[in-house]
Amino acid sequence: MHSKEQSLIPNVAEGVTKGVLSWGKEEIKTLAKNFLDKKLIFINNKETIDLVKEQLKSGDWSLCKQYLKDKNLKILVQLGLTLRKLESKPEQLQDLKNKIVNKYGAKGVHVAEVVQNGILTEFVGSIASKAHSEHQIIESVENILLNVDKFFLFIKSTDSPEKKVQEINIKLQANNPDAIILFSYKSAIETCKQIKILLESDLKNYYLESKEEKDKYLVFIFRESADLFE
Repeated sequence: MHSKEQSLIPNVAEGVTKGVLSWGKEEIKTLAKNFLDKKLIFINNKETIDLVKEQLKSGDWSLCKQYLKDKNLKILVQLGLTLRKLESKPEQLQDLKNKIVNKYGAKGVHVAEVVQNGILTEFVGSIASKAHSEHQIIESVENILLNVDKFFLFIKSTDSPEKKVQEINIKLQANNPDAIILFSYKSAIETCKQIKILLESDLKNYYLESKEEKDKYLVFIFRESADLFE
């Protein structure tokens, strides 16, 4: 490379840096908006895309975003909040779920459904008082979302409580997770409560927390506090 060309490189780099540093708040907002628009283009529905953007103003997003670093998880959490808003519009709801599956796979839509059902915000609330630092919360939240099919169990009314307890024990022994979360809805709530009763007399080195709200029932299976976040 000629010396003249070499001398140009620092000048160009310096110019770019100065340009970025001189951006005002509006330029940065525009850049962020363009980035989000690009990420959401697969939805191909302006009304739904606008609804996703609205979730950036929600309380749930304000709570969760501080514990998310992974860019895909951030988008999936926004999409999950949007699914919740679309529950009264079944066709749009299913359309968005189908598009999430096409873009992010079955695992992606499972993450979005965890958010849709309010499980993520409940989980963040439960571990916030147990962690020693924000970094530990981030690590735990991202780990459980990135391994959603290992650590979340959606209980059905037709499940056998005994067999489900066996499955849970296998997951605990194989993975030694910080937490496993059971979610039940309407007719499955009674089955989930039976599972919790069986677990209470069966678990070692783990303890249970449960939350019931309207038509939903959650059970958190946490490692004993002496071991959690060690």
